Amino acid sequence: MRYIAAVAAALTLPMLHGNTVMAADDNSVEVLHFNTSGSEAASFYKFKDAFEKSGGKWIDSPVAGGGGDAHDTTLRARVLAGDAPGAALPKCPEAARWYEQGYIANIDDVAAKGKWDERLPELLKNFAKVDGHYVCVPYDIHRLDWLWGNAEVLKSAGVDKMPETWAEFDDAAKKIQASGKIVLAHGGQEWQDGTTFQTVALAMGGADYFRKLAKGDPAAIDSKTTRDIFNRMRILSTYVDRGAPGRDWNLAAAMVTKGDAAFQIMGDWAKGEFLQAGKKMGTDILCSPVPGEVANRPGMVMVSNSMGFFVKEKGKNDASSGQKLLASTLLNPDAEIAYTMIKGSVPSVNDVPLDKYDSCAQRSAADIKANNEAGTLVGDMWTMTQGVSPSIDAAIRQVSSQHFSSKTMTSDEAVQAMLDAVELAQ
Repeated sequence: MRYIAAVAAALTLPMLHGNTVMAADDNSVEVLHFNTSGSEAASFYKFKDAFEKSGGKWIDSPVAGGGGDAHDTTLRARVLAGDAPGAALPKCPEAARWYEQGYIANIDDVAAKGKWDERLPELLKNFAKVDGHYVCVPYDIHRLDWLWGNAEVLKSAGVDKMPETWAEFDDAAKKIQASGKIVLAHGGQEWQDGTTFQTVALAMGGADYFRKLAKGDPAAIDSKTTRDIFNRMRILSTYVDRGAPGRDWNLAAAMVTKGDAAFQIMGDWAKGEFLQAGKKMGTDILCSPVPGEVANRPGMVMVSNSMGFFVKEKGKNDASSGQKLLASTLLNPDAEIAYTMIKGSVPSVNDVPLDKYDSCAQRSAADIKANNEAGTLVGDMWTMTQGVSPSIDAAIRQVSSQHFSSKTMTSDEAVQAMLDAVELAQ
């Protein structure tokens, strides 16, 4: 039903927008996006404000669905129907595939003028470029492997600090359960189950294992490490309440905000929800990397939101004046600050001062730098795995979700199911 609704919505959009969306003479750009939750909308429209102050005309086309799947379905339907929006939010590897098919506008002159090569970290540049050409604009950096905690719930339960190891987490869970609170706020949706799985995979397996798993390496899948990860996921599933199936991520975040639950495993877009609810980071809401087998485990999972600029006619990739203006606006330091301070992420460019950011953001920025230098910074498995078939990562995500939600599938069965699914996906 979700797919049908998204396609139906896509097919009605041309009648709403006609041929105005790509007009080059009035700096207008239709922007297809999925930023519809409270904090995400509030942050994303900071780019709209900055763009329009610079003389642009933003034509808004939001698509409901926080994970972005409905957005991607709508985008594909419209591009293939010859009615591509002027801008949309494909992750950079997906933008690369659109570029290879001739649908991405050329913004290299904007990148050169804005000195993107100097201002973006190496890992992001690798994701944003194909054959030396920028195919997307990565406009922020999120940390995926965060554990969030409600300070008052933890204190009331007798938990004196955020857990750094799984042993500490399980000890805290017992105390939280005894206090009558939910241990782990979670939404039983495939992308949320998969997000939890990959953060646990990095925390327990390390960066090298994570990269092999993302590629569907059979030896990595059929290993003790993967079985240990599934064992941990089964334990985590027992800490989730019965209302989890189908719950949106922002509603899970609200459970932590309200004190109904102690923890949530989620990227730092959740911080945007906490901030909008008036909570203070480091005081009301605590943050720590997802626990590992040892404290201070290395590694970090990074995900970046990005915008791609599309042409209606395949092969004609000249960007309009509006597209160029919007592309340059995204990496403007003032726009980056206005956006990320609400969104919960940190700027993608390195020339934005972080002194006004909260302690969680400052730790994220420091960990990005440290893990990048150590070679333990990895990209989100579902959106930042260049050179890997999307069907392989989809297979890994689907099996991890099936295991988490089944409550009875064993770790051995999950490993075999993942091996079979990846083999079919290749």
